[in-house]
Amino acid sequence: MYFYLVADVFHWDCLNVRQSSLPSNTAPRGHQCPICDIEIFPNFNLVSPVADALKAYLSKVNWGRNGLGLSLVRNIYVYFHLLCFNYNYINLVA
Repeated sequence: MYFYLVADVFHWDCLNVRQSSLPSNTAPRGHQCPICDIEIFPNFNLVSPVADALKAYLSKVNWGRNGLGLSLVRNIYVYFHLLCFNYNYINLVA
């Protein structure tokens, strides 16, 4: 999966590794594009399919949840497992 950050494109796994290496108390403005140094979090009032997809991916990792103002998840592996289970269950039922 690739995402546009400002006008730059990054592979999600690479971006996640880079941002995860920052201190856990990094403010949202501290999470910046590696190329142009613009904050990677979309504005809260921005409504677009790209912003929605980015917010969905950011909400899967604690550094992203923190930047979006969401509560942190203690065990992120369990969180992903539940997301995958719910997604697969919904697809099987539908």
